[in-house]
Amino acid sequence: MRKILFLFMVSCILVSGSAYAAAPEKKPMVDKKDEAKQLVSKGNQSFSARRYDEAITWYKQAIALDPDSVDANYNLGVVYGNKGMLDESIAAYNRVIAINPRHAQAHNNLGSAYEKKGMADKAHSEYEKAVEADPNLPPALYNLGKSFLSKGSRDLAADYLYKAGVLFHKSKNSEWAKKSHDLIKQTNSPEREKELSELINPSPKEKKK
Repeated sequence: MRKILFLFMVSCILVSGSAYAAAPEKKPMVDKKDEAKQLVSKGNQSFSARRYDEAITWYKQAIALDPDSVDANYNLGVVYGNKGMLDESIAAYNRVIAINPRHAQAHNNLGSAYEKKGMADKAHSEYEKAVEADPNLPPALYNLGKSFLSKGSRDLAADYLYKAGVLFHKSKNSEWAKKSHDLIKQTNSPEREKELSELINPSPKEKKK
């Protein structure tokens, strides 16, 4: 009887020991937001390489982990826009704005998407919100100025286009500074046109200064 009991106890110890040894090691917990950021980074790399479908996959995975990720939703809107998927782009920018109502770039890009769809009034409203959120965002100022010009509000158009041109010039974006100047010509605002022209096309004497 003692032998049987002893064997039983040994058996229990062995089984328990075997079960203990087979227990999986606990892996350190990874925060979902941190993991989402890593996925956004991968999406950005794919986007830079123009692998847009791959980028979309990464951004969507990031959003699945962190639905309130502004970067993932915003970048998803950008890549959809680059693919010409305007409805999807609009939906993504609207999610960004729901998370952060004062995201100026999202408002501006949303306006641009609306403009491409021929929804001029909605586009104008988004450009205004973009400038309200960030009065020094050159693309938003340019787009709002262009929108005012299309509505026949030439004075307002000239003001916004002038400011856009100045900021583009300061950031050494000569291409868009010139585009701002070219549009000002259509506003019949000679003073604004001259001021911006002298800024982006200084005379030889001014250059020496």
